[in-house]
Amino acid sequence: MPNAIKKKDIFGEKPADKPASAWFFPFFTSLAKCRATRAAPLDERQSKRSGQLLISGLNSWRVNHQDISLPLVVKTVTEAVFLRILVLLQEMEYVSPEGLRIDGRRPMEMRKLQAEIGVVAKADGSAVFEMGNTKVIAAVYGPREVQNRSQQLNDQALVRCEYSMANFSTGDRMRKPKGDRRSTEISLVIRQTMEACILTQLMPRSQIDIYVQVLQADGGTRSACINAATLALADAGIPMRDFVTSCSAGYLNSTPLLDLNYVEDSAGGPDVTIGILPKLDKVTLLQMDAKLPLDIFENVMQLAAEGCKAIAEYIREVLSENTKQLEFRRGV
Repeated sequence: MPNAIKKKDIFGEKPADKPASAWFFPFFTSLAKCRATRAAPLDERQSKRSGQLLISGLNSWRVNHQDISLPLVVKTVTEAVFLRILVLLQEMEYVSPEGLRIDGRRPMEMRKLQAEIGVVAKADGSAVFEMGNTKVIAAVYGPREVQNRSQQLNDQALVRCEYSMANFSTGDRMRKPKGDRRSTEISLVIRQTMEACILTQLMPRSQIDIYVQVLQADGGTRSACINAATLALADAGIPMRDFVTSCSAGYLNSTPLLDLNYVEDSAGGPDVTIGILPKLDKVTLLQMDAKLPLDIFENVMQLAAEGCKAIAEYIREVLSENTKQLEFRRGV
């Protein structure tokens, strides 16, 4: 703990030139609206040059009995500034009185969608899918011979998936290992979701590999990965029952919100991510963070389902436009 805070507070106030414990702990205990406690020990060490604390593990905090993560990455902050950031997060107005969200969208408005297929020349199928500032690339290889014969299935194809995040995809420049727990869990979610739509029984004793990488992360990365994988599978000519599309919805400021961005997703409110087969009207994926009353959950889930159907229409338009371009090139 530094003996004195020399720098100005970024919010304009000048902390008193006295031991940090004299102003920090009264400030901490006086926060009636924000009861913040450490869910895990933070790595603290004093910076001799700036007199500030170097804090790591910023995501391991609980505010108002909910785990939250900051919508920004801070490497060097004073404890007072850090706690005030938590207060701002709790008091942030995610929907204005005019009905606008922090990025200017309406509560039931999706971010701009943009997609392109055939972006990886050596892959059997590939696609780039963008949802706002979230950008994902997917590549599909197969069906091909199973590399490990012990994993070969005689009655259906083996589907494998690998998820990763580029080191430059977020504001945090820390190295993102491929085999960490989160990547493994998301890889499993994508694989199970894709298996629900692929006609694996038509391709026995074969293997289909799906590689997905997040290039830019601004919320909704799982949904974007599933949508990109769907486009890549279609580009590879893999037979499917239906397109599987995914979208998220949340509940903030007593308002259901469609297609959450990173700031909204990090607010600690309920977040529902679903994947559906639009034509068959079947749910292939359902994940929810936090708890919701049943009536509100139904409204949020229905909102996410409408988003999935809108994405399915956009995917059909992209594939139709690509087919027209291929016909024009071949002179059909």
